[in-house]
Amino acid sequence: MYNKNLKSLEKVNKKLAHKVKNTSLEEAAKHVGAIKSEKSEYLLICDNNYVDDTPSPLEAAKSIYEEQIKSAQTMHDFIVIFGLGIGNLLDY
Repeated sequence: MYNKNLKSLEKVNKKLAHKVKNTSLEEAAKHVGAIKSEKSEYLLICDNNYVDDTPSPLEAAKSIYEEQIKSAQTMHDFIVIFGLGIGNLLDY
């Protein structure tokens, strides 16, 4: 999956793809991490800055899901939500 995503990235942003390809996990780990919030939810951080714009990403994910499911017309409809984070919406 990593290589497939990297090839897709190369099509739209060669410079970023090169940077991703040549950055070790050890180097990336120096900049990206997660901390637990007061509600015991993980918050993604990058260079000591919060990536999530809410103190409760899980509550935000639930809110997005509940709002989007209202627009589904049948049980066969599907909803795609893009974002950057730890996957809280997938947990819900």
